[in-house]
Parts: sequence; structure tokens; C-alpha cells
Amino acid sequence: MNSFKFEKTVEDTRIDKENGILKGVTLMQVGEAKGHGVRITKKTFGKDWIGKSYKCFISHDEISRDVTECIGVCYGLRLEEDGTKLRADFKFLDSFKLNHKGDYETLLELAETAPELLGISLTTKGSLQEEDGEDLPFFILEEIYSADFVGHPAATTTLFEEGKEDDPESEDKPSSEEKEDPEPDEAEKEVEVEILPRVEALEAQIAEILEKLDSLQSEKEDAETAKEEAEKKTEELTEENKELAEAVNKAKKLAEIGGDEVTFGEKPSGKEGEDLRKQMNAIPDFAERLKFFREHKAELKKFESGRG
Repeated sequence: MNSFKFEKTVEDTRIDKENGILKGVTLMQVGEAKGHGVRITKKTFGKDWIGKSYKCFISHDEISRDVTECIGVCYGLRLEEDGTKLRADFKFLDSFKLNHKGDYETLLELAETAPELLGISLTTKGSLQEEDGEDLPFFILEEIYSADFVGHPAATTTLFEEGKEDDPESEDKPSSEEKEDPEPDEAEKEVEVEILPRVEALEAQIAEILEKLDSLQSEKEDAETAKEEAEKKTEELTEENKELAEAVNKAKKLAEIGGDEVTFGEKPSGKEGEDLRKQMNAIPDFAERLKFFREHKAELKKFESGRG
């Protein structure tokens, strides 16, 4: 009786990260078992282990191996339809995910991003049989002990099967080059249905925020325009006040030179109304006096120029 450890790399992965499951793991396949000097043929596989489950560990170290070091289970062992591959599904134990989160995430990341650097080794026992015309004997599988993760896989090409499901009609399905886009499973559809309303709500919130920003920008521009107009108006009023002050000063000086008394605080009489200057000086309210000055600005300036 001979013991062998057949290894496969983790490539062409089908990983359920949410549940910690590696689907369609290929444990053995027809061909030469690298480093063992034996061949795997269709005669290698029997049916005693079909549907069974096996413990999984990390590495081949059997010296201190304990059941508490088990990280997961290979379950649902099955023979591929053409009889060339022994496959199973692998599930990480919840306790391993909880107590060894770092190791769990590392194994998943390797399986997803660098599958050629990670493998599963099948620890087995069986017998060898010679075959005419072949240099190497072929292995007859008689017992499986465990399936272990290793860093140097050496048996076959890929850990995961290359797109086939356990479907008797798989031969009629498109080849890998003509493969149709897979339909999303129910879980993916549920996630999509759950997320879509949130995405739409976020888009609506973003649109509302952008609209408010546009409104604030418009209000800011209006405020800046109003500020500029107010500053311009202030400058105009300041200039007019200067002109009015100059006119009042000139009027006072003319009144002093001409001997005419300028009386403030009294409303102009009909006689005073004939003299615009006197009328303006007689207006007690500054705003009314400014208004009067604006209305008779040209005449006052002309009158004052003539008097000067």
C-alpha cells in the first residue's frame, strides 16, 4: 500500500467570498502526478468516496495535526462527467474565519489574485499497477485522509474546474471561447434589487444638492451685483453732496457780498420764489434742499456764474 499527496494550484477560481466557499475544486485529474513517478488515469478513481466529506488543514505537517486545527471541509466529492477529474466544494469553518481572520483573508486573497501560488494537496492511500506500453505505473485510489492547503502545489494544473457544472447537457454548451455571459444567480439578483433603490436615492440627493449649489451661486452673483450698484449710487450721491455743499457755500458768500439776508427755517415767500438761490437756502429739510438743487442745478450754476 502506498501513500501519496496529490496537489493542485488554485486557478480559474470560483469563489463565494461572502460565505467562504471555493466552488468546483479539482482535487485530482488524469495525467502524470508531478514528483511522484505515477500516473492518474480513469482507472484511478473508484466510487466509494463519491459524495463524502473530508477535513482540511494547512500544510502537510502530520506530527502535531489535531482536529482543532481543521480550517474547513471538502464536501460533495464527485467525478467529472468525462471521468478525468475528481472535484469537490470547499467551505471554511466559521470558527476559522472568526479566530484566524488574517489567515482566512490571506487564503481567499491568494485564491483570487495569485491562484498559481496556492494549492490543495490531497492526502491519499492506494496501490500501483503497471500497464503495458507505459513507463510509469498508474495509481489506484483506495482511501482519502484529508485535503490540505499548501504553498508549493505539484500535482496538476488547476485547483478549480474550468467552467463546467454537474450538468449532463454540458457537452452541448458553448466552449470556453464561445462561452455566453452567465446569468446572475438569485443571491446576486437580490443584492442588485436591494442596492438599486439606494443608488437611486443617492443620485436624487446629489441632484438636489447640485440644484441648491446653483441657486446659492446665483444668489451670490445677484448680491455682488447689488453691492456694486449700491457702491456706484453712493459715489454719485457723494459727488452730488459735494456739489450741493459748494453751491450752498457760494450762495452764502453771495448773500454776504450782496447784502441780502439768507433766512433758514422759513418757507420761501412769493417774492423769494423769484430767486432760486434764496428759495434753496430757505428750505429747512436737507433732503428737500438736495432735491431742489437737482431740479434747478443748471439754473443755479448759471446764476452763480453770472453773479461771480
